[in-house]
Amino acid sequence: MITHPDMSETLAKMNENRYKINQSNNPIAVERFPELTREIAPVILGSFSRTNVIKHWKLVIDRHAHNLGAGIVSPADIARDYLSVKFPKWRPRACTSQYKSTIANKISQPMHYIKCSGDGVYLDMRSAYWQIIQRSGWNVDYSRGRFVLGGADVRDFPAPHIKLARNSLVSVGMGGSMQIWDGEKIISNNQSKKFTNVLLFSFVMDILNTIAYEMVQAGAVYVNTDGYILPYSSLDRAYEIADSWGVEMIVKDQGHYHVKGFGAYDIDGRRAGIGRISQSPERTIIHPQNPEWLKKKFLYLAETRGLSK
Repeated sequence: MITHPDMSETLAKMNENRYKINQSNNPIAVERFPELTREIAPVILGSFSRTNVIKHWKLVIDRHAHNLGAGIVSPADIARDYLSVKFPKWRPRACTSQYKSTIANKISQPMHYIKCSGDGVYLDMRSAYWQIIQRSGWNVDYSRGRFVLGGADVRDFPAPHIKLARNSLVSVGMGGSMQIWDGEKIISNNQSKKFTNVLLFSFVMDILNTIAYEMVQAGAVYVNTDGYILPYSSLDRAYEIADSWGVEMIVKDQGHYHVKGFGAYDIDGRRAGIGRISQSPERTIIHPQNPEWLKKKFLYLAETRGLSK
């Protein structure tokens, strides 16, 4: 029998830790950030927040501010708080073979477009990152084309309803430098981030790229990460692909479409960047060498979690 972890217990531990942090930072929600040039002391620049560790203040954009019981937090705070409870002794890891296959050859999200018009749908892989990491676990052990070992169950994550928070579980693992305003200019701090997890990021990107490749083969004229514009004639095949992977797809829009470039399209009168010219290449989808192996492993992970269709 598959047992689910206790979400309430995890949330209680997260709030206990966050309460102590918020007492120091005194976070407040703001409509917009003030001009950086007004600040003399160093400020850490996040996607949703700004933190001054010397003056002890933190600003969070109000539309991205949440309170799970211990005061204001950003989506990234929620992810880091969860990982701090779930993996308190986490250290970034990758053996030599994994480094060569995942880090040295790191890929990004799939992007593809064909300049065209027609009638069809915008199909979206519902909660894509969340669907994947529920199957793999956050601490998945992955070596491209060699093995996939599922990690700890993440279904005790207490904010699956907050899209940016659940996506941050993947994005915080990307690593990279920290952006800091030093009082005069923005600098990069290359100090390693605690929850760097390139193996998870590589696994998620491989899954998304392989599904995207199959969608393009089926007739998709536009791909952006987990969204696809397809003619009506390709819709049945697209659902077959989704079923073969055991993932859920939903139709976000449908009608007449016009694809102008990456991030620039119109479908049924709903526009996305249609006035700008895309500078992106027409195709940046990486096709893994052994897609059937990857699909088999992904389906097996779903079965072990009790998530198979």
